[in-house]
Amino acid sequence: MRRLIWLILVLSLLAVVTSCGGNNAGDDDQTTLDDDAVDDDAADDDAADDDVDDDVDDDVDDDVDDDTDDDADDDIDDDVDDDVDDDTTPGYVTPFITDEQGREVIIHGVNFMGLEFGGFSHTQEDYDRIAAWGFTHVRLPISWKFMEPEEGVWDASYLTDIVQADLDYAQNAGLHVILDMHQWQWCSIFGGGNGAPDWTCVGLYPDNFIGMLEYAGNFWTSDLHEHWVQAWQLVWNTLGNHPAIWGYDLFNEPWAGVASIFPAFERDTLTQFYANLIAILREQDPDRWVLIEPQLLREVLPVYLQPIDDPKLIYAPHLYSCETAQGGISAWCPPAWIERDVLTTDWTRQRLDLPAMVGEFGITSCLDETESFLREQLAAFDRYRYGFTVWVYWRGDCSFDLLDSTGNDKDILLNHLLRPYPRAVAGHIESFAFDEDTKVFTLTFSASAATGDTLIFIPQRHYPNGVVVESSDPAGAWSYAYDAANQVLSYQHDPNSAEHTVTISPAP
Repeated sequence: MRRLIWLILVLSLLAVVTSCGGNNAGDDDQTTLDDDAVDDDAADDDAADDDVDDDVDDDVDDDVDDDTDDDADDDIDDDVDDDVDDDTTPGYVTPFITDEQGREVIIHGVNFMGLEFGGFSHTQEDYDRIAAWGFTHVRLPISWKFMEPEEGVWDASYLTDIVQADLDYAQNAGLHVILDMHQWQWCSIFGGGNGAPDWTCVGLYPDNFIGMLEYAGNFWTSDLHEHWVQAWQLVWNTLGNHPAIWGYDLFNEPWAGVASIFPAFERDTLTQFYANLIAILREQDPDRWVLIEPQLLREVLPVYLQPIDDPKLIYAPHLYSCETAQGGISAWCPPAWIERDVLTTDWTRQRLDLPAMVGEFGITSCLDETESFLREQLAAFDRYRYGFTVWVYWRGDCSFDLLDSTGNDKDILLNHLLRPYPRAVAGHIESFAFDEDTKVFTLTFSASAATGDTLIFIPQRHYPNGVVVESSDPAGAWSYAYDAANQVLSYQHDPNSAEHTVTISPAP
């Protein structure tokens, strides 16, 4: 992934230099971020985005915070060479994903690939297995390609015959689904990419990286992005009432070719695209969660997404730290890089004032560093109180897949992924951590208006003989019940204590 990102970046810069002829074209736009956050030479891209901006519906302008104030600017740190902050426990009180009882929720789930590229072989057994492991959510990639096979010809059968079956499987297994409108390398001619229909690319672009770069830019300046919106409308009109749907991830890894290197793509075009799409959804569904992602180049460029006013919005970047998306770990990767990747992500969620989760991450199962990497990355997610959906549930040997090619569990991955965590907390989560060596889990939370029990996932693979539970609450003022079959511990805290620390250890 990092090699692809750097290639995009370098070729984009070359394209800009060539097209500009070395001229220093000034930009009169006054909505750019301050000089510390944005390179002056990069600010001249607004004109390239005018075509998209003209298409934006002004009716929802109020939903986007167009004022790039000083506080927001200060939160964007584009000096990526600074040392990692030694304080790895964030002090910012951020919003959390919550349930109907006001409890703060941490999500542990999987991505289940296949439907986005024609792999229509999912079964009820797959979903039952995901639930039995202890995951609660499935991020399910789907594709515009199968909804509009010919320009202007919409076909809901992909949704009713294929996607709905997966939703039914998930409901039967007690799982929640995040529908993800997916693209990976856009179109089939670009190295087997998926997401967009062939009629948008075949015969129109060279079938190479330069063609893909051009396509990515044209997606936002032509009317193709409007077809993406129509695809979502078809999903909502066809499947919007299905009880298994928990949320919608609006765009997988968006990018815009050359325009991606300039702040205006995220700041203006992508932010407004999200705001418009959310406004359409809210006309018929005010309740489901919406996930938004930064652009593909977030790993090497600052994130310029702007705040959007919606009460059920989640910032959901993909964190393939240390080049793991390329199937390995870069030799240059220092131990602090994982920490820094999560830390810079947290700066963005603070600026956007949103709850956050990691929409994708993962590592192949056959590296010497696989287990040490997962220990570090998952511990960092816990420190920053992030949930996740890991890439990916499927079958393969030396791969990201959670099953091997014969369908057996990959314990080298699952032993780390299936870890204790707070599923729902009747209070504000201050911190939680799991020591993989001692198997001791600790959760600290403070009082809030939330009701109900605090639910903690306790996987049997780490606690085969049961648990020992301790609490900072006064003796006799708290209680718990452990459901070993469902791997869930229910904790009832002392209502008169302002803060609670629960410690769970394996029974001897």
